[in-house]
Amino acid sequence: MLVIIVVYNGAIHCGARPKLCFFIYICTDEQLLSSCLFQVFGNIGSWAAQLITEAGGKVVSIRDVTGAVKNSNGIDIAKLKKHSAENRGIKGFDGGDAVDPTSLLTEECDVLIPAALGGVINK
Repeated sequence: MLVIIVVYNGAIHCGARPKLCFFIYICTDEQLLSSCLFQVFGNIGSWAAQLITEAGGKVVSIRDVTGAVKNSNGIDIAKLKKHSAENRGIKGFDGGDAVDPTSLLTEECDVLIPAALGGVINK
C-alpha cells in the first residue's frame, strides 16, 4: 500500500492539484491507481478523488464525518460530490455500500489518501 499525504495550502483546490499531478506522474504502473481509498471526502479529498478518476484511477472507498461508502467497481465521484453538497455529507449515497467508517483504514487498497485535518496522523 502506498500512502499519499496531500498538503492543503489554503487555496480551494490548488493545494491538491500540483501535488496530485506529481503523484499521478510517478505512478506509471496503471495497477497502482486501480484501488484508491480516501479517509476524508472534504475540500482536498474531493478534488484529489476527482483528479485521480480523471487520470483513470478508481476510488473504491471514501469516508467523511457522516459515514463511509465502498464500491469495488469504483465510486462515481461527480455524483458523490453532488450528493455531498446537497446532503452535507456522503451518508445515504446510493452509489455504493454503506460501511463502518472505523474500518475504512483497514480496507485492502493500492493507495491510501488520508486527506484529513492536520494532527489526525500522529505517532
